[in-house]
Amino acid sequence: MPESRPAIPTDIKRKILIESGHRCAVCGEGCPLERAHIIPWHKSREHKAEDLIFLCANCHERADKEEWGEKALREYKQKPWVMRRFDKEQITSESVTEIELIIKLKLSDFDERLQTLLPHAIAGLLKIAPQNVQITSIEEGSTKVSITLPIESAEKLLSAYASNDPELIKYLEPFGLLEIRYKMKQYVGTLVGESTSREFRLAVTPEAIREQDIIAVDAELVQSAKKTNLEKIRVWAKVQSIERINPLFPTEAGHELAATRTNPFDKLLSI
Repeated sequence: MPESRPAIPTDIKRKILIESGHRCAVCGEGCPLERAHIIPWHKSREHKAEDLIFLCANCHERADKEEWGEKALREYKQKPWVMRRFDKEQITSESVTEIELIIKLKLSDFDERLQTLLPHAIAGLLKIAPQNVQITSIEEGSTKVSITLPIESAEKLLSAYASNDPELIKYLEPFGLLEIRYKMKQYVGTLVGESTSREFRLAVTPEAIREQDIIAVDAELVQSAKKTNLEKIRVWAKVQSIERINPLFPTEAGHELAATRTNPFDKLLSI
């Protein structure tokens, strides 16, 4: 009797599925997907992530019949469809934003392999190139992973989280996702007028933003600003816009505030 082939370990199946963006590495077809050995099983006699690739049924059949060979499959493995599809996209620093993911994994468990897989998982979900998902920092506790994303993709990711999208759960299942949110930054500045009924304009001078530039902050953060004579306000806020100050806006006294947590919509505390 022929020797039975052992099952492919779950961790290996998950890894090659994520790196291919849950799509055929050759044509990008979403389903049905099949695992193929780059080095034929009868030669290797083992399951290794580096020798497995996800193909749709059609490409799998063609690879066998047309004898694509190890070299061609290896190239598809190294640069799957999801990477080739978006390879020419130009993402500038002005068109990205920072998102924070809170995951259940301990920092010690969030190893190099998972740090490599996370951008591929997010890219597969959002249908963007993995190189457009960049990890910028990792913090301890319930591990906090900060990433940069194109703004439109970040909004799509947050929307998927807010709606409990099953696709989000499927793609990020290995990471034990707890929360996704905008990465908040602290700004100190002076109010320079009201932009809309929901936003105030704040002149800020951190190193990252030129002097005389402004950010728009939610009105809830500064609703008591006119009640004091303090010159500055301190808020944790998502940058909604950065633009030159309009000199027609009168300078107004601000109210120095600090959020109890990094969420800008939490109850505020007077300093």
